[in-house]
Amino acid sequence: QARPIEGGANSAYAGGVYATTDVPDMVYAWYAAWLQAHGWHTARFPRASSFQSIQGYERGDREAYYVAITDPQLLGQTLGRQLPTDRTVFEARYLISPSNQ
Repeated sequence: QARPIEGGANSAYAGGVYATTDVPDMVYAWYAAWLQAHGWHTARFPRASSFQSIQGYERGDREAYYVAITDPQLLGQTLGRQLPTDRTVFEARYLISPSNQ
């Protein structure tokens, strides 16, 4: 088992940045419908500077998921690449905290 260098347990996460021709409300509606149908409920998340808006969800005491509509120019600067400005760009991320065992 690997241990973090700083000595504490860390969360694991997976996610990506996506672009779609759908408007933000459609992106949020799709994720809300799917996540809530699978046992997730809404939760508050902090908004990063590149996020125009964010919707968060949690399930149990370890799992979290968020969807954030991003500013493609700001996020592109962070990623070091150009992102499309004629589409809705969003980030989706799943996070899981370590167990307390």
